[in-house]
Amino acid sequence: MDSMQKELQAAKLSALQNQIVPHYIVNSLETIRMKLLLDGQSESAELLRCLQTSLKTYGFFPWDTVTVSQELSFLEDTLNLYKFRYLGKLTWEFCISQQADNLQIPRFLLQPILENSLRHGLSADMESPHLQVAASLEEDFLCLSVTDNGTGFSGAENSHGIGLNNINQRLQLLYGDSCSMDIKTVPGSGTCVTLRLPGKGRGYI
Repeated sequence: MDSMQKELQAAKLSALQNQIVPHYIVNSLETIRMKLLLDGQSESAELLRCLQTSLKTYGFFPWDTVTVSQELSFLEDTLNLYKFRYLGKLTWEFCISQQADNLQIPRFLLQPILENSLRHGLSADMESPHLQVAASLEEDFLCLSVTDNGTGFSGAENSHGIGLNNINQRLQLLYGDSCSMDIKTVPGSGTCVTLRLPGKGRGYI
């Protein structure tokens, strides 16, 4: 067996082994969830169900791109998980144009922005923590935005964080200078992060 055949065999074996890992994780979580239900811990069981759903439908997704609609379904699961942390007060809305719904975007593009708002902008102490996720077409660009009504930050505090820097670097690698990420924030009023992807988000450079 030559080296190329050995590499091909190793790649196939690795792919088969990687198929097992998601099933093991999801099935293990289901066992834990059922135990929680039997013990009367319905809220904790619901948290695990949201995590299971997001893992099955998105976390182990085999492709690098998803539709805007698929990304939003994952965000919905994320928000349902965080809703418990916010004592049920967290609300959100998705404002998605019909033309943008089925366009392709890089996977996990909006989740880090959403999590940044949930972890650093909003808090359970707020009376009405709220998020808005929007997607629309502007000429030949797909515009995506995440807006919160949280604390905002000053310019000196704007280090973007790991998640936002990760998005910015990925967009530069995929689209070059034809894409943009804009962050607008007002201390005490909230933050809006807007992404503009060229070619309606359909293809990379």
